[in-house]
Amino acid sequence: TSGNLAPRAAEETKSENPESSPSVPSGSNVARSVDTTQTTSDSTVPTESLGERGTPGKPKPKSGRKKQNSQGRKQNLNPKTAQSPPASVEPPAEWRRVYDLVLELRKERDAPVDWAGSEALGVDESTQETNNFHVLVALMLSSQTKDQVVADAMYKLKARGLTVQSIIDMPPEELDSIIAKVGFHNNKTKYIKQTAQLLLDRHNGVVPATAEELCALPGIGPKMAYIILAVAHGIVSGIGVDTHMHRLFNLLGWVQSKTPEQTRKQLEGWLPRELWGEVNVLFVGFGQMLQQPAERVKLLRRAIASQNAADSLQLISFLGGDVHTLLDKEGKQTPLMLAAETGAAAAAKALLD
Repeated sequence: TSGNLAPRAAEETKSENPESSPSVPSGSNVARSVDTTQTTSDSTVPTESLGERGTPGKPKPKSGRKKQNSQGRKQNLNPKTAQSPPASVEPPAEWRRVYDLVLELRKERDAPVDWAGSEALGVDESTQETNNFHVLVALMLSSQTKDQVVADAMYKLKARGLTVQSIIDMPPEELDSIIAKVGFHNNKTKYIKQTAQLLLDRHNGVVPATAEELCALPGIGPKMAYIILAVAHGIVSGIGVDTHMHRLFNLLGWVQSKTPEQTRKQLEGWLPRELWGEVNVLFVGFGQMLQQPAERVKLLRRAIASQNAADSLQLISFLGGDVHTLLDKEGKQTPLMLAAETGAAAAAKALLD
């Protein structure tokens, strides 16, 4: 696929082209006309058709932390202290085209986050208050942990009895043993115990419905708070951004940020508000499908069968997915073979280029 994909150069350029159309142009490639890229901490990104803003043709300085700007003032180039670009009211060029490709690839909604994420783990309980507490606990467990591991821990907690009062009454050693496979389980045991007590003391045992109150609880930051509000209370007041989203949106050039919180602020500056409620699960699941081998096989099969096969395969490859992954355990079927067998000419051509 190297012929149509954005080359991996080391220069930085930016596009001034605003979004021209919300639709996917027929016969176009995701990274067509891109001949330079921006270097990030772990990869390179195209800077024109995938949507980065700025001035084309301006190379990134090769060394040094400061340079003079047009007014003669020094610009801070130290990534540890440089300020994140402010949120923009103008969306990146071509963002809707890429967004629609992801929507098509994720239409089945069967990534791990769809069945093992907080949205799935806090349903069908006896009361809404219990549902909400389960959502909160699932999210507290989720940091630095795969959704499948969180789901297993949640099933064990539910079998033991998972309410605010049961957590308060449970010895810390027992709680820690139940969630032992979760990342940083010692800290999470402490945070969950403290949070349960605070919910009882300050909120009558109910999960609060404001981001400010949620962020005052131990171990909960803006990402968790906005997801809890959306899932538990149906309130969409911000975008929960995790590491998958932070990485993907920087690669796409939709943001220029150093942390997920900076990504959230920039994304909220231009993404239509009606999409705030779906963007987290949509792109978290997409990131999981790109990175996890079994999920990537499903993603490639769908890309080959999609109406925009060439663009979909190009997007997957650009974001780091191996489009030549074997599709069966026996190692006999490649994506190119599947494209040929199913008559997916556009997919076959993209895989050969």
